[in-house]
Amino acid sequence: MYYEPLTKLDEADASDVYNFLADWFSRKAMWACESNTKSYMASFRKFFKFLRESNRVDDDSEIEVRDTLKEHKDEFLDAVAFDDDY
Repeated sequence: MYYEPLTKLDEADASDVYNFLADWFSRKAMWACESNTKSYMASFRKFFKFLRESNRVDDDSEIEVRDTLKEHKDEFLDAVAFDDDY
């Protein structure tokens, strides 16, 4: 996602999810649209649930990701919304 050292997936947190959905995905992925964004959001929810169940992240990390996805859903969808003016 970045041009700096990578973070291991089990070390990712809510800010990484936010940065991906609010910024990187909408700028770099030509296929970025509302349905793909919703799919990524569901995948992040399931992935962090798996990480918690396999004891790779704590409960608080999963809750933070779920809250981020819920609270910023409209922002993520607006980032990929097609604007007819362009």
